[in-house]
Amino acid sequence: MMCSKVFLVENYQLEERRTSIHVGEQMYNVYGHLICKGEDHKAFVYFVDDMNNLPSGHYDADTREGSMFIKQSEKAIYYDLPKLNAPVYVYFNDAKPELNCVSVNEPMRDQSFFTEKVI
Repeated sequence: MMCSKVFLVENYQLEERRTSIHVGEQMYNVYGHLICKGEDHKAFVYFVDDMNNLPSGHYDADTREGSMFIKQSEKAIYYDLPKLNAPVYVYFNDAKPELNCVSVNEPMRDQSFFTEKVI
C-alpha cells in the first residue's frame, strides 16, 4: 500500500561534517546533512557529490522517517531554510521517492501525490 506524508517543519538540525552513507550497494560521500523534524516525523536531507547520480530517497511510515539526496552545490539553499520567516514543509511518498522534497509552498492534496493512504 502506498503511503504519503506532508508535515510542517518545527525544528532543524544542521550538520556540516563530512561522512559517507551506503545506499544499496553504493557508498556516497556526504558533505553535510540537514535533519527536519515535525509532527513526530524526521527527514534526513543528505548533500552528496554533484558528479554522482542522486540515489532515491525513502519514506518509512512505521518509523516516521525518510530521506532525500540533494547535490552538494545546492546545500546553501537548504541551510538557509531555518532563516526564512515562512512555513517549511517536508513531502514524503514511499511509492515515488523522487517526489520527496522540502518546500516553502503550501501542501497540495492532489491525486498524483496522495493516492491510497495519507498519514
